[in-house]
Amino acid sequence: MRRFLIFLGLGTLLLPAFGGCGVTEEGGLKADSGAGATDGGGGLGGGQCFPGSKVCPDPDKPTELLCLTSDDPKLGCSQAASCEPCAVPHASPKCDSGSCAVDQCDNGWADCNNNPVDGCETDLTGDKNHCGDCATDCVASKGPGWICSAGVCEVNECCPTGATSCLTRRDCDGNKANGCEVDVATDVGNCKTCGNGCDLANAQEACSQEVCVVTTCVSGFANCDANDANGCETNINSGNKLNCGACGKACNENHASATCQGGSCKLACNPGWGNCNGNVDDGCETDTNTNPLHCGVCGKACNPLNVVTAQCVGGSCTYDVCKPGFTDCDGNKTNGCEVNTGQDKNNCGTCGNVCKAPSGGSVVCSNGACAESCGSGLTNCSGVCVNTSTDINYCGNCGTKCTPPANGNATCASGGCGFNCQNGFHKCGNECKANNDPTACGAACTNCPGPSSGSGNAICSAGTCNITCTAPTTLKCGSDCYNPTSDKNHCGGCSTVCTDPANGVNNCTASSCKITCNSGFHQCGAACKSDTDATACGTTCINCPGPSAGTGSATCVSGSCDFTCSAPTPDRCGSTCTDKQTDNKNCGTCGNDCTAQSKTCKTGNCVGTPTDGGAEGGDGG
Repeated sequence: MRRFLIFLGLGTLLLPAFGGCGVTEEGGLKADSGAGATDGGGGLGGGQCFPGSKVCPDPDKPTELLCLTSDDPKLGCSQAASCEPCAVPHASPKCDSGSCAVDQCDNGWADCNNNPVDGCETDLTGDKNHCGDCATDCVASKGPGWICSAGVCEVNECCPTGATSCLTRRDCDGNKANGCEVDVATDVGNCKTCGNGCDLANAQEACSQEVCVVTTCVSGFANCDANDANGCETNINSGNKLNCGACGKACNENHASATCQGGSCKLACNPGWGNCNGNVDDGCETDTNTNPLHCGVCGKACNPLNVVTAQCVGGSCTYDVCKPGFTDCDGNKTNGCEVNTGQDKNNCGTCGNVCKAPSGGSVVCSNGACAESCGSGLTNCSGVCVNTSTDINYCGNCGTKCTPPANGNATCASGGCGFNCQNGFHKCGNECKANNDPTACGAACTNCPGPSSGSGNAICSAGTCNITCTAPTTLKCGSDCYNPTSDKNHCGGCSTVCTDPANGVNNCTASSCKITCNSGFHQCGAACKSDTDATACGTTCINCPGPSAGTGSATCVSGSCDFTCSAPTPDRCGSTCTDKQTDNKNCGTCGNDCTAQSKTCKTGNCVGTPTDGGAEGGDGG
């Protein structure tokens, strides 16, 4: 936000409120809306200034503006169109009657021509025409060969004869070896006097006939006063609306106040005026309070609809009267008579009369009257267009609403009510039954039976009846339920039958078949064997062996294997059966070996020798 300062006397005051007042076309004061009373300063809201003041950039804050009402040499004094500071060479500036003037010359300099434009232009220490003071002219009083040195007239050693060709030669560096090396008539570093370098403001300079002159101005500046002494004094880029972009090119302030920015005029149009052609050269040429092509602002053309004549009054678009058949329903003069009440469904006949179409139908406004209609095949039921052949709320006629059973959805087909069951349900008569309902299972809605034996419940799964068994008969076999822990015909499974063996019983215990044999028998596999059965003896059901030699039979006694001998070997010796009457190895008694005695066994005795041909004999003793 820009701020505007007011210079009053020697001080600077802030404006009390941004936008506190404005400037009329004639340059007088007027109050802005919402602002308080104006003060006596030089500024106002909108960037314009009171008559007698000018807008200048604040030298301390270049992005802000000042309204200058009294003299300030830093801003070019009040009578200057430019806001450039006073350029007074070799002096401190002041304002005199609104213009730049010399306040005090620098030491050794004087304003001998009484012209503030070139400031204190005279070097009293070296100017031969004003030596020591403005009145002392060394040439006039002493002769053409005299110069001024340190404010005192003396003979020019470089030109003792006073010849014209050497009058302007000087020994400025004090080096006798190089003689009088400087021509003060042309040397830009020693122009007119030694050490007087040309340094003109905003310019490239030269020394001509002992005077510093401008050769070219730097970009954005110009020598508009044609005075080389103050250089290119005018900023034609900004701040100087009388020389904007070029010397003498003044900004047109027709219905406007102007500033110069970037070498171009920038206009702040007075209230109610605009630069609508974009040409700053003719100022703010358009009255936006009355111009219907630029009403209120540039480019805003009044184009109210359906009116006889468009108008701009006080910067707002309006009109005289509506064309026949049209009405201004929104009360907005800008858009004119926007409604055709003969055809507008929202303003049919009069503003605000809305034609309501039946749901699913249409409505038109014809000659200011509403006309409703439903499409082909539809019936208007209480403001709703429906197809009574398919609409469940108006099935067959406007008064019939289809009501579905629980868990069903109503349908209407060919004007007749029906229903479909929801997911997970199926039709059973006029009801929707759950797909897992055992009392209405499958498409036939069968009432499923429970188990034919045992305890359990009927179920329906995927449209098929089935059962579930409950304790204690938890085993399902076909349509029956059994106790798998004790039922010997279904022991642990449907196909497991506990069959009784001979001489015992087979019961189901803890889902397994358990055989119990009768007294005198024991279990061998799935059979009950006699406790004396030599082929299944004892708890290990051993098949007892017979004698290892001879004739005999295996026996089982008290669960242990044994054997008995029989003829022709009736006698038992160890694991064999023999005849002790004839057995040479066990003759008479087990272990009596006749062969060791070279005898034979006869009738249980060892006799003779094996070689006597079988003759009987004694025992040899």
